[in-house]
Amino acid sequence: MPLPRYRDDIVLLTGAGASAYLGMPTLDEVLKGVELPLADEEVAALILKTRKSIEGNIHRISSAVFEEMIAKLKYYLQVTETLTADFTFRDELGSLPSVINSGSLAKKWKSALTRCYRLLISEYGPNKIRYGTPEFAAAIELIGELAKLNSGELHIYTTNYDCVYHVMASRADSLSFFSHIDNVKGTFKEVWCPARPDLEGAGLPSVYVHRLHGCVAWFTQEEPYEIREIYGAGSNLEVDDENLLHKMCIKLIASQEIGRNVAFLSAYEEFCNHLESAKALIIWGSSFRDMEVLRAINNAFPIRRTSLPVYYINPFRSEADVIDKIRITLRPVPVVVRPDFKPKQIKWLPRQPGRELIRAVLDAV
Repeated sequence: MPLPRYRDDIVLLTGAGASAYLGMPTLDEVLKGVELPLADEEVAALILKTRKSIEGNIHRISSAVFEEMIAKLKYYLQVTETLTADFTFRDELGSLPSVINSGSLAKKWKSALTRCYRLLISEYGPNKIRYGTPEFAAAIELIGELAKLNSGELHIYTTNYDCVYHVMASRADSLSFFSHIDNVKGTFKEVWCPARPDLEGAGLPSVYVHRLHGCVAWFTQEEPYEIREIYGAGSNLEVDDENLLHKMCIKLIASQEIGRNVAFLSAYEEFCNHLESAKALIIWGSSFRDMEVLRAINNAFPIRRTSLPVYYINPFRSEADVIDKIRITLRPVPVVVRPDFKPKQIKWLPRQPGRELIRAVLDAV
C-alpha cells in the first residue's frame, strides 16, 4: 500500500513531557516500583542488581532507564534459555550448574521481567489516566485547536507507552480519533480505523494517532501484522496470562531495529513522509533522546523545499540544552546535525493553567 501524501499542516510529536502533564510517571519513577514492599524480595533484588550493572558502565553519565533494564533482562533470559535447551552449545561448555539444568535460573529472569511488565501496565494502563482533571481537558482542547488550524484534522506521533489516547478517544465527544487498530478485532491495519464509529459523519475534527513505540495494550501475535491491542479503547487492562504478558509489544530502546516490527516501521515511514510537507513540527516533551525520531527529523531538512520550523514544549530544557542533547543522541549513528535543526522553546510554565498552555502554543505557530 503506497504511503499517503500528507498536507502542509502542523504535526504534533508527543513524548514523556505530555504524559507527565497528565499525571503519568516517568520511566525512572516507575523503576522505583520494584522496591515496593509487596514485591518479591528476591525478584526486586535481581532487578536492582541488573540496573546497577548497567550503571556500572564507565562510559555512562546518567542512571539506567527502565527500557535499558528490560532489554538487559530479556537478554539474560535468552542466554539462560539457550544454555538450557541448545544441546550443541551445552556440549561445548561441559557441565553446567544445577540452577541452569533445573530451569530455576531462567525462572528468576522471567519473574523479574514479569514484574517489570506488570509495573508498566499498572502505571500506564487506562485506569491510571485521570480524565477528570483540568489538565486532561486542556490537552483535549489543545488538540482540538491545532486540528482546527489544520482545516479539521491533526496527526499526532507519539513515543509514549501509556493509554492516554485510548481514554481520550473514548471520552472526547468533540473530537473523532483514528488509529491503525481495528476497534472490534483489536488487530493492526494499514487503513485508518475510527476509535468510535458512533462519531463518524458528525463533522468533528479528526485526530490520527501514529504510535512510534506501541503501548502497554499492544501484544505480539501471528500474521498478518504481528500486533493485537486488547480490551479496546479506554477500558480495563488486566493480563493474567504470564506468557501473553511477555509478548507486550513496545519499542524498548533505540538499538532494537524498528524494521523488525511492521507497526513501528509503518509509523516511522508515515512520520518521515509527513515531515517532507509539514508546515511546522511541535514536540511536546522529551523526545530528544530517541535516536530514530531525531534522525527522521534531521533527514527531512535537505529533502524539503522550504524550512521546517520546530517548536518544543519543555520548560526544563533551554534551547542550547536541547541542541546539545540532539547532538549527543545522534552521535552513535553517525549523522551530521543540520544547521537549521534548532528547536524553539514555547514559553510556558507547568504551574500555569491549561488555557495559558494553549495560548502559548497557538501564539508560537
